[in-house]
Amino acid sequence: MGWPSRRWLYRVGLVLSVVYCLAGGVLGLWSSSENGIDLAVCYVAGVTSLGGSSPYNHTELTNTRRALNTDLAAKPSYPFAYLPSVIPACVLLSLLPWEVAQALWKLINTAFLIGSVLLTFRIFSGLRFTEGDRYLAWSFAFIFSPTVSVLLVGQSSLFVLFTALLTVALYHLRKPRAAGFGLALALTKPHLTFPLVFLLLFRRQFKITLIALATFAGLAILGLYIGHSTIDTFLQGLSRYASWNSPASPHLVGIQNLATGVFGLSASMAGLLSVSCGLLLLGITVLLDSKDSFRDRPEDVFPLLLLVSVLAFGAHSYDLVFLIPVGIWAIGKRREDRRFLTVVVLCFILTLPLRAVTMAYEKLLSHAIPLPVFRVVIEPFRSWIVLIVFILVLHLTYERIVQERLGGRARSRISLT
Repeated sequence: MGWPSRRWLYRVGLVLSVVYCLAGGVLGLWSSSENGIDLAVCYVAGVTSLGGSSPYNHTELTNTRRALNTDLAAKPSYPFAYLPSVIPACVLLSLLPWEVAQALWKLINTAFLIGSVLLTFRIFSGLRFTEGDRYLAWSFAFIFSPTVSVLLVGQSSLFVLFTALLTVALYHLRKPRAAGFGLALALTKPHLTFPLVFLLLFRRQFKITLIALATFAGLAILGLYIGHSTIDTFLQGLSRYASWNSPASPHLVGIQNLATGVFGLSASMAGLLSVSCGLLLLGITVLLDSKDSFRDRPEDVFPLLLLVSVLAFGAHSYDLVFLIPVGIWAIGKRREDRRFLTVVVLCFILTLPLRAVTMAYEKLLSHAIPLPVFRVVIEPFRSWIVLIVFILVLHLTYERIVQERLGGRARSRISLT
């Protein structure tokens, strides 16, 4: 009996990845207490708005939750801190029974995941993915720990990723109006989409950004109106939410997390350092874009933008779904440059849940590795990996642009002679 074919192994791997994703993210088999906890905040915010109160008023939000005759009453009472533009969607969601709303959002989030992978293949179509590459990419997207987290808790990160990718695809199809509407929806999490807005402005895509900002402003005004809120109440809710989140939390990722958890900086200093580094890295990225003789290719700086988004502007662990296109891009690039295999391996390490890493340390390694070393090196492993991947991708992108510019000059000299 011969060895199984490579295609058969790819298919088995994909099936196992999908089963794992459905079991952990959709059904929440091993994290039932976290199932839908973030979606519940939006659902209760919609009910609170329909009841005539502001969802940014945490007292009203808590009272509304406790008055509901569902398992929502037993869930943690987290503050609502989404932008006002999200309130209309929360209100629509709250018109459904909680169980139906939760099932619907999981289904829609799964569609966003599939759509994000398909858009990634389209954006990076110049890489000519093989069948094996595509199987590997799909398996990576489904087994990715942040993917499972988003599906489990009911976050909006996959929606933001999908709309950001849709914006890029429409921009390269020269459909600025549709791209503007897509970007407006992606601004649901502006700290993640700010780098994309910056690049579009740098490339003088003013029509896209103006349409996006106008649409976003309209949704925000509508949200404030139906949410019985003002700018002041929104800022109060945002402030309360910020006080609930320690920048040293292992569930946060990026420079701010490393600055507080590893180097012991205060929250304010870590935030300032993170944003300053983010602006610097964003400046370097657009500078590379300006030097690129093939700027029309979407794959050149977009992976860097996605990495800057989660590295420097206050991302949570579930926001690491922004690395799904980076991992798929690296899978395609590794055929022309084997050094991208390192990026692929690092992205696959991020499929490990933090909880599994912590349990492995406690059960197997606590006697060999001191706790301070674990806190500095192992617990923030996701932040370290994102930083290393950014440095690698920045180096490889810079090297490629320099080589192509030198090659272009050499071809010009030959044509002149």
